[in-house]
Amino acid sequence: MVFPDAPTILHPVDIPTDSQAWLDAAATNNLVPKDDPALIPRAWWRANADKTVCEGLERSLESLKEILKNDVYDGVLGFSQGAAMAGILAAILERPELYPPYIENGVPIHPKLQFFVPISGFCPRDPLLETILSPSTPKLTTYSLHIMGNTDVVVLPERSLTLIESCDEAYTRIETHEGDWSPGVIIPSP
Repeated sequence: MVFPDAPTILHPVDIPTDSQAWLDAAATNNLVPKDDPALIPRAWWRANADKTVCEGLERSLESLKEILKNDVYDGVLGFSQGAAMAGILAAILERPELYPPYIENGVPIHPKLQFFVPISGFCPRDPLLETILSPSTPKLTTYSLHIMGNTDVVVLPERSLTLIESCDEAYTRIETHEGDWSPGVIIPSP
């Protein structure tokens, strides 16, 4: 297994207000030691104010391209923004002609993935992704296991459906749970 770091380093101003309470609690409980560079908050992109552009997405795709060129991978798993990136990678590797940087000398840099597992995933909105991954593009036939929380307050189930709807249901499995993925937050089932 390979665990790549997202290239965008986040600063406190980049983190949504609703996440700040979690970060404060994590720092208080020494869950995010400041002296450990491996635990620096990172992202695959920063969304603009109206969440219509993923700033840094192409840089992230370039960093993942370098990893994919070095070995063959069966699948990818991601959580939240990483789950969205897993869907983007699955879409690009399934149809590399839609993202020419993943083709070199007329050949895709990596074969189609066998599967992807998005946990609290979604389709981000960005002009680059309109033809690659959205509910309006051809459905993905890469096998997928979507895991989502019915009471997730960060990636709402409706938002997870945007990624699920981008996948051909014959190749898709959906598992739900009643919890919220937010660390330290327990929301009882109704």
